[in-house]
Amino acid sequence: MILCEKTSPYIILHGLNGVYISGIKRWIRLDARGNKEGVNAHFSIDKEQLAFSVNPDLGEEDILVVYNEPDMNVLASMNRYELVKELFDNLPTTLLNQ
Repeated sequence: MILCEKTSPYIILHGLNGVYISGIKRWIRLDARGNKEGVNAHFSIDKEQLAFSVNPDLGEEDILVVYNEPDMNVLASMNRYELVKELFDNLPTTLLNQ
């Protein structure tokens, strides 16, 4: 969960993808925002490579939890609105699956 009071009055949730690799018996987080000019988020089992670093000075927080299914509150919001602006104006501020 990210709260950027300096740049946004909203709590912004960004979901990473979690993959369980049975051969090493652990979860690996993947970041679909990466791999473009200036951003390196290539897959690695040795070192997590997220597209952007968490910045605690901006109130950002990294929740190190891998949920085994999408949060129903987030899915309901994404299905309710047709326009990105409508979704952005009505972003969920809590997770139901916590």
